Amino acid sequence: MALVGLDFKAQKLERILEQLDIKLSELRDALIGIDSRTLTDIYDILNDIKAKTNKLSFDGNNYLQVNVKSIVNPSNLDVALSTRASESTVSGIKSKTDKLTFDGNSYLYVNIGADSVGIAKESTLSGIKTKTDKLTFDTSNRLKVNAEAVANPSNLDVKLGTRASESTLSSFSAKFPSATALSDSLSNPTTTIVGSALLGYDGSKFRRVRVDTSGRIKTAIDSLPSLPSGSNIIGGVFADYDTGTSINQQVSTTEVVGNSIDVRRRGRKIIYMKNTQNVPVYITIEGSYNGSDWYVIRDNIEVPPDDYRIGELDEAYGYIRARAKTTTAPSSGSVLVVVGSMT
Repeated sequence: MALVGLDFKAQKLERILEQLDIKLSELRDALIGIDSRTLTDIYDILNDIKAKTNKLSFDGNNYLQVNVKSIVNPSNLDVALSTRASESTVSGIKSKTDKLTFDGNSYLYVNIGADSVGIAKESTLSGIKTKTDKLTFDTSNRLKVNAEAVANPSNLDVKLGTRASESTLSSFSAKFPSATALSDSLSNPTTTIVGSALLGYDGSKFRRVRVDTSGRIKTAIDSLPSLPSGSNIIGGVFADYDTGTSINQQVSTTEVVGNSIDVRRRGRKIIYMKNTQNVPVYITIEGSYNGSDWYVIRDNIEVPPDDYRIGELDEAYGYIRARAKTTTAPSSGSVLVVVGSMT
């Protein structure tokens, strides 16, 4: 629509009407929205919101004031607050940390009292430096020493030239072969060995002593000296003062014949008889020249219970044995008959 020939006010009104060029139905749709609310609905909603906001209250700084009925304990608040540091404690710590100073790299400045902790002063270090500046070293960083005089060590009491040289010791060492376990089958050594080498002299040189496979020394008698004329006896080797047991057991009514004791290489004989049984025992002592033909030396020697008898034989016998029996069977104990040598 255009108005022609109108004055300025009419033209202004025309521009306003152009800006309001909207249908009333469109205005209605824009006001009620997509859910078709009326102005009354909008008023009711805003009035309900106002009823709730009217219950809010604020302090002088416009902070919302909240009245909390109960507070849920946060999961991180796992200890009582009273166990944490108080304001006074933290304030005391702060009063100490406020005294600390740091450089531009946030390194703590520390002022050390040298006299208190024993740190060397500049004057002391300077004196040490004047001494170390006089030291010189070789290319391997070994200290060079110019010794004006060297004291002779007390242990160096002879000239070193009089001691064994390396070549001498090496030659001596060559005489000792590598370590070898000694054994019965060790072969004849061609070099020096460390061990026990039993040697015998044959009149011109030394020879090793021979043994049999059991380790016993082999002995071969080359000759015997001539015996003097007349009757000669070459005695045997025997043990003097030897003893032998003929009987050592319980003896009853059946006679017990004891062992034969060889006494051919001994002098006077002693017979020891002991009865630990609870009944008397009767012992017979027999002799033999060959160990098979026996004769009675003395018989019916009574030895009471828990008693003993000792007899001596002055004559020479080849073999001795004892026989024993009782008239009543014993209930305990035994009989011991021992034949011994006195000389």
